[in-house]
Amino acid sequence: RAMRFARHGLLPKCLSMRNQILWALLLASSWVQVSATSALCALCTRQTDSLALVSLYQATDGANWTVTWNLQNPMTTWAGVLLDPGGCVRSIVLINNGLNGVLPASLGTLSDLRLLYLFGNFLNGPIPPELGQLGKIEDLVLENNQLTGNIPQELGMCSSLKTLSLGNNFLDGELPAALGNLTELVTLVLSNNALTGSIPSSLGSLAKLGVLDLRRNQFGGSLPASLGQLSSLREFYVQNNRLSGTIPASMGNLIQMNHFWVFDNDFTGEVPDLRAAPLASFRIEDNRFSGIPDYSTVQTWG
Repeated sequence: RAMRFARHGLLPKCLSMRNQILWALLLASSWVQVSATSALCALCTRQTDSLALVSLYQATDGANWTVTWNLQNPMTTWAGVLLDPGGCVRSIVLINNGLNGVLPASLGTLSDLRLLYLFGNFLNGPIPPELGQLGKIEDLVLENNQLTGNIPQELGMCSSLKTLSLGNNFLDGELPAALGNLTELVTLVLSNNALTGSIPSSLGSLAKLGVLDLRRNQFGGSLPASLGQLSSLREFYVQNNRLSGTIPASMGNLIQMNHFWVFDNDFTGEVPDLRAAPLASFRIEDNRFSGIPDYSTVQTWG
């Protein structure tokens, strides 16, 4: 019976040959359900993680990185890679390292990954929707690359995400409403892309959001009133878009605000009164406002 398990490929490939034999004997003697093999392999993620990193290396011309990896050496020696106590990949930090190519879908298999910093490289092509499988990821920083296509709605499943930074790329399409599911999010930076459509009202659900940076895109329509619910918001940047209508009066309740930049749009009506907030800068020029409170005491305003 043990040989039959082996012939039919029912043994976990993540095990050594010796352990595959022991596992086969266990199956044969105790009639363990075959589904148990999947559970076992789910714990053996070090091999899966190493294969995902090799895919990243190969897909982004790893041999020509500024600081490269010797794939013959253990993962513990690979620059920018930090493992957790269980030997799984906890963080990847390869900033300004000459990565040139596409992000492989296999990065979505790094089930223990917390930090992915690939800032300042030459990454191109789309953001893999498989990154939405990273349930433990806290910081996803892909800023200053050449990424194209839409922002995958699957990123809304990254429930632990605190920082999402995709600025300075060539992303287009509409902002997924699913990002409003990221209730742990503190920083959202999508500036300097070609994003279109309206700003989804679902962003008003991000109660912990401190920084919202949507500047220099092609967003249109009006600001959703739900943004007035962002009680933790300190920095708000939507300048250089195609926004219009009135700014919701409820945004005057955002008393943590330090920087409020809405210039170079087509806003009209009254400017919210944010003078109770500790404002350091307030930029509203190049709009069509009809009523502006006295902000002359703010250090930078216009």
